[in-house]
Amino acid sequence: GGKRVKAMEFITEMATMIIGGDSTDERFWTNSAIDVLCGFILLLLETADKAECSLRTLIKLWNNYIKNRKSVIRKVKEDYSETIVYQKLSSLDNPSEKTVGSIEAFITMGLNRLSINEEFIDYLSQPGMNLEEMTQGQQGIYLIVPDENKSYHFVVSLFLEQFYEVLIGRAQKEPGQQ
Repeated sequence: GGKRVKAMEFITEMATMIIGGDSTDERFWTNSAIDVLCGFILLLLETADKAECSLRTLIKLWNNYIKNRKSVIRKVKEDYSETIVYQKLSSLDNPSEKTVGSIEAFITMGLNRLSINEEFIDYLSQPGMNLEEMTQGQQGIYLIVPDENKSYHFVVSLFLEQFYEVLIGRAQKEPGQQ
């Protein structure tokens, strides 16, 4: 239902922010990489305990795929052939090495942008903040990231996007709202 749609929207937004770039010259590769990264996020959600789902685990899953391409895709095809997981990852089940290699390069570049700082990965891999609780009462929220390093800007964007969604959801639950 509605929660599944919201979750898919969030996953797509997260993948888009990780991949970055929206050059019209590379739109096909960017969109393909976003689609495949969504598939890996969905695969992570299907295969890992909720507490283990993190950016660090996603990077490990990706690195495992890079080391074992054919066996990972074969296993995904066997276990998830009729699901959105395989649908999103099916671009990697392609005989064209150039196509697969280009998609992989875009995803690797996006994930590498995040991997430049181990402390950052550790912080993002901790159990999440409860955004719903942050809407209670009056309080300030500070997001401190280096101005000069755009690698971290997507985190601020992702936080603001999610916080905005929580605020909208809360407002819609108020009496007289739709």
